Amino acid sequence: NIYDENWDFVEISAQTMGGVYHFYDVPAGIYYVRANPQDPFHYQHQYWQSSPDRANATSIVVPETGVVENIDFSLLPGWYIEGKVSDVNGDVLSAIDINVYDLNWVKMDVDTETDEYGRYEIGGLPEGQYYVMANPEYMQPYVDQYFDHSAGPNNAVPVTLTAPNDLVGISFTLVAGSYIQGRITDKDTGEPLAGYWVKGYNSRGNKMRVEAQTDNDGYY
Repeated sequence: NIYDENWDFVEISAQTMGGVYHFYDVPAGIYYVRANPQDPFHYQHQYWQSSPDRANATSIVVPETGVVENIDFSLLPGWYIEGKVSDVNGDVLSAIDINVYDLNWVKMDVDTETDEYGRYEIGGLPEGQYYVMANPEYMQPYVDQYFDHSAGPNNAVPVTLTAPNDLVGISFTLVAGSYIQGRITDKDTGEPLAGYWVKGYNSRGNKMRVEAQTDNDGYY
């Protein structure tokens, strides 16, 4: 994959043959490149140069003319976590985002969503322990859930990924959830207020793991 300097994905296809890749007709600019192996290739993702995450990725300057060479990758082994997402009636749920965190709750730079049969696989990941979360997006009427059937991170159960096997059976049964919507405006002028965070608390005053930010029209 190739990204611009703002980390927006660039729609340029890479031609690969014999482990060698080429991006053609790349406009001049600053870019980041990521090797993104998919199952059945059991390797970890990697950003140039030898970085597992964006924070330590090295940018590449593409000139107006010429060829940028030696943007090479040496990939480490990686494995996958697999499972299924359904609702309490047993109906499978597609297009549900899956997130993975390490034991310090740092989000891993892997992502996927469930297919039409509710199945997912996410990786490749190094050996270790992880928290896995089913994360329905806006207007998917379900509550976030952490494995194993926890509505919040406090009771989440870590899973252990051990080479050379993928970890299967990390499944979720989501319960129905609702949304709160509204708008924030200036009391005196009525003008919408963009970029304001809205957070939710339960009746005991404990902060819930839900929050939103107002859009340009003040809606959240």
